[in-house]
Amino acid sequence: MTAKGRKLDNWILGYSKYTEGTESPPRFHLWVAISTIAAAAQRKIFIDADYFQIHSNLYVILVSPAGRSRKSTALRIGKSLLKGVMDYGIEINFSTQASSVAALVKQLSSINNQDHQSLTSFSSELGSLFGTKPVEMVDFLMDIYDCNPDWDKQTVSRGLEKIDKPWFNLLAATTPVWMGDNLSKTTVEGGFASRSIFVYDDVRLLVAFPSLTAEQKQIRRDLVHDLAHIAQLKGEFKLRPDAREFYRSWYEDPNRMTGHTDQRLASYFERKHINVLKVAMILSLSQNDSLVLETRDIEVALELFADIEPGMHKAFAAVGKNSYSTDYERIKLQIQRTGPRGMSYKEIISSNIYAIDKRTIDEQLNALMNAGEIEAKGKLFVSTNGTYG
Repeated sequence: MTAKGRKLDNWILGYSKYTEGTESPPRFHLWVAISTIAAAAQRKIFIDADYFQIHSNLYVILVSPAGRSRKSTALRIGKSLLKGVMDYGIEINFSTQASSVAALVKQLSSINNQDHQSLTSFSSELGSLFGTKPVEMVDFLMDIYDCNPDWDKQTVSRGLEKIDKPWFNLLAATTPVWMGDNLSKTTVEGGFASRSIFVYDDVRLLVAFPSLTAEQKQIRRDLVHDLAHIAQLKGEFKLRPDAREFYRSWYEDPNRMTGHTDQRLASYFERKHINVLKVAMILSLSQNDSLVLETRDIEVALELFADIEPGMHKAFAAVGKNSYSTDYERIKLQIQRTGPRGMSYKEIISSNIYAIDKRTIDEQLNALMNAGEIEAKGKLFVSTNGTYG
């Protein structure tokens, strides 16, 4: 079975219609759609920047408080469509949920494909992928991100490990608390954050019985067909002259990174331009086979990043030198979830005394009030940001 031509005008818009009525927020579905196209394209498309190539792989990490926003549901939908592509005889390689650097290297090097060794990770828990050695995994992800050919590493136990044409695409989910407990401030301010796209949302949509309409079932078939079609494309992306000039003007603007005061995100903004081109390629693939970047592709990519950047600091809220940052986040979320009813001091004490003492709880409550996150109303503490549920 082959996938000839396209059935949808825009794959991402089709995906949006297909996922309507689920409990995951549209922002999560959008970035899963983008990452899913990247997974289908694999290492077969690129932009040649003379000194290096820019490939379509992305590190997209969905972030929300535990139990909210149905991160795993969003990931499963994208992965299920990719698995459908294999019915067309197209190879898509997935990493295992729980892994290690050694396991990933083995998977990549064992892919029997002369053109590329492409691997995608759908990890509903980033902690499972990082395992017990998150620093080692972070170092590997930074090293493999650029897809440089002839990657190799000499190890004492396994000897020389080599991957001819590596390509690794990551779509994962986690919580701010996990990031605070497992990612150091140095790691976040360094190369990992600069290469990753952290998509934060804490919307909670309640749908008791999600179901597909007849139209959505047809859209799903069309999505799989067109994804298989996209997976057959290969070659170099070119920028139209006006798109090249637009990108150059944006990139060389000395003011484009001003106003970003969170030091934890500084490295992200330094490398943002690469992710903009990657996403622009995927937006183009969503609509046509031209392998040509239009100005509008870059403009829309910038709009998508502008949408998620205000929430990025929330993803890193618990990351830093403050040893109580995770306690701060936990208490804030506890109060948020009580909604307009609020939470009494006694309830806060009983919910947190297992982790910290009463003095520390008082300090975190004062810090939350000073930051404007909560306010005291009589004998209750109430969230000020309206995020309930």
